[in-house]
Amino acid sequence: MLINNIFLALIDIAAFWLISKVYYSNPKKKINQLFCLVTLFLLFWWNGGYFFSFSNNLEFSLILGKIILGEVSISFTLIYFFTIFFPYETKRNKSWEKFVIFLSSISLLLSTFTNLVVRDVKFTPWGINPIFGPGQIFYYGWIGFLIILILISIIRKYLKSSKTERRKIHYFLIGFSIFLLMNLIFNIFLPIWQESIKYWQFGNYAAIFFLGFTAYAIIKQQLFGIKIILTEFFTGLIIILLFIDVLSSKTSFEYIWKSILLGIYLIFGHLLVNSTLKEIEQKDKLEIAHRQLE
Repeated sequence: MLINNIFLALIDIAAFWLISKVYYSNPKKKINQLFCLVTLFLLFWWNGGYFFSFSNNLEFSLILGKIILGEVSISFTLIYFFTIFFPYETKRNKSWEKFVIFLSSISLLLSTFTNLVVRDVKFTPWGINPIFGPGQIFYYGWIGFLIILILISIIRKYLKSSKTERRKIHYFLIGFSIFLLMNLIFNIFLPIWQESIKYWQFGNYAAIFFLGFTAYAIIKQQLFGIKIILTEFFTGLIIILLFIDVLSSKTSFEYIWKSILLGIYLIFGHLLVNSTLKEIEQKDKLEIAHRQLE
């Protein structure tokens, strides 16, 4: 419960920080506005999931659970529309877009206002668990269809893009892949296998990786390649885990030595990222000099 609270607080703070950075970098740009809208929907998703799971009121959880599932459908629809404008706007098929919006609206209405997707909820030792209805397979089929649309849309752009634009798409794909993989494991495969959504918060929280990588691609003019992305990602992930470990300390001595360990890793992590950046910058300079000589 404590770890869940810490995770939720950290990603909420991170999400609002990303909204402010992206929006104020260019408030009039369509992709900036869509990014902020997607982030707000994802914020509702993971915060709503938290209150659904740990509520003491079954009726409240049932209503909230249905709303969340409808909201998830809209979230993926918004991500699909985001890919139409990211990293640049492509030719739009208005009839197709209206069709996608229509189906998303149907999914929203059926999951929120009927018992087809979630028909009931029950208490379990770890929290609230939904009891799915016969429409579950159709609901997840629609979510899967949206994911396929997102990937097709962004991969098509990748094949037609310049080197700079491809780097932006790299960031999007890495963040979205982490988000997608975590959701497949914790929100689909484990619930089907164990008939429980005990670990679904991990899938929900993974959205912050997608938002972080995508925000970086929107804001930064100069983007680095996969090597620096992975270095920054794993360095940041270890720092977060060490920070949570510090907060879970049970004695003063444990708190002190864990804090020292965190401080040491912060220093070495900073040096590692900087050295990787310098290495890539030097490589880019050598490539430019080589082209000029040719």
